[in-house]
Amino acid sequence: MYNRIVTHNDFDGIVSAALCSAIHEIEDVEFTGPNHVQNRGYSVLSTDIVCDLPYPGECGLWFDHHAGNLDEIIRIGKDPSSLPGAVKPLPSCARVVYEYYKDEYELPDFYEDTVTETDRIDSFGYVDVADWRLERAARVVNDSLKNRFVDGREEDEYLRSLVFRIAEEPLSAIAQHDDVKGYYQNYCKDELKMIEIIKTATFFHPSDVNRELAFIDLTGFTKRVSLVRNLAQIIYPEILGIFMIQCIYDRGVKTNGFTISGSMTIKKSPREKDIGDIMRILNIGDGHKGAGSGQIHCSTKNELDARKRQTVERVIEIWQSQ
Repeated sequence: MYNRIVTHNDFDGIVSAALCSAIHEIEDVEFTGPNHVQNRGYSVLSTDIVCDLPYPGECGLWFDHHAGNLDEIIRIGKDPSSLPGAVKPLPSCARVVYEYYKDEYELPDFYEDTVTETDRIDSFGYVDVADWRLERAARVVNDSLKNRFVDGREEDEYLRSLVFRIAEEPLSAIAQHDDVKGYYQNYCKDELKMIEIIKTATFFHPSDVNRELAFIDLTGFTKRVSLVRNLAQIIYPEILGIFMIQCIYDRGVKTNGFTISGSMTIKKSPREKDIGDIMRILNIGDGHKGAGSGQIHCSTKNELDARKRQTVERVIEIWQSQ
């Protein structure tokens, strides 16, 4: 009935695909990002299971946890309950999938632990920085995804292999695999370089007198920079949110468009904040309370600079009004 899984190329997407793969015995797994699906740049069929991505208009089953994607379904006049699958505002898409199937299928006991770790990673639900930096098995596997792969083919093969391993083994066992450990160690070396880049590329808006939001501006780099924005809270422990701005690249060539992605830090705000809602108000993207992203296309470098300044100002305004 279902021939393929199309899923987000992050840890949550991989775990979601692992659960669906095990339950429906599917070996064909493809990875993509939300923008490709949203812009109809990725072909999805009625026999596909789609995980952790916007609703593609047609599919066999759809699982998601982003409030904005649910709002979009309602906006276009569809009844979410009539769609095959499930969409709920839970900490992770993996949790949505797990809750959907757990009473119908006899699932391995370790799935609950795997999904709990996915909740923590995708919602950034850590107690403090020390808790986040603890070398749990889930962190090893998740950080291995941030390795600089030789090319897209190597990356896809690794992600696909993780799907089938997560379906069969607990994360504690997977974290001991040689390739996982190797990719994780490579990432740890790169992390030191990332921290130095963050120190030089981060700024605070003048109206943000309490330095609640850190902006990492990577648009000055000619080539794409691989960076984990949450590392900023190691350098700036007072911040409540982090936004990273980088140019859009087309086949490795820098364009005049840019993306902006944000996430909440471990240090909690005394007020209710929602990163995904900021993206929706700006009408450039989507997300959930803890994280979100969007993109803006520009015709010239001058327009990029102007839109970037305007976007930062609007982010501050919306954040302060929440």
